[in-house]
Amino acid sequence: MTAIGLLNHKLIKSIICSDCNDEALRIANQNLKLLTISGINERINHLENLFSQFIKTSHLQAIESAKTLRKLIDKDRNINTIIFNSDIFKSNDTDRKNIKADIIFTDIPYGNLVSWQNDEDIDINILLDNLMPVIKTDSIIAICSNKRQKIHSGNYIRLEKEQIGKRKFEIFTLR
Repeated sequence: MTAIGLLNHKLIKSIICSDCNDEALRIANQNLKLLTISGINERINHLENLFSQFIKTSHLQAIESAKTLRKLIDKDRNINTIIFNSDIFKSNDTDRKNIKADIIFTDIPYGNLVSWQNDEDIDINILLDNLMPVIKTDSIIAICSNKRQKIHSGNYIRLEKEQIGKRKFEIFTLR
């Protein structure tokens, strides 16, 4: 989401992130700080300290990259970021009820590195049904999953589908 925010800084008003994993939220918060001048400056200062300690070329390259990214940020306009703990599989999760999203990106856990928080075999269609209160009639839902995970929801129509390696990327909107 940070990359999308950097590349579309003038078009995006807010980025909202939710997860039921506190570590994922901590990382999201750290990354989204890079959408502000103060956040990117903090990162540059951190990298400069690392470079002065270890004199590594990789730190110098990271500093230059961060300075390039800083040029993408509109100094007069900040993207509002909201990050909160939420379990999409709890349909009555009250943290989401005041949100209306234009675009939703979700990466479905799979494999050995990432799994569902509750280690159950989850039906992705429940996820889509539970998104209903937070979408608009013209919202777009982009889902990245593995090839085995099937999406069949009567409320949505698939607009696009692409497969890259072991991953499948699908885009939906309301029917």
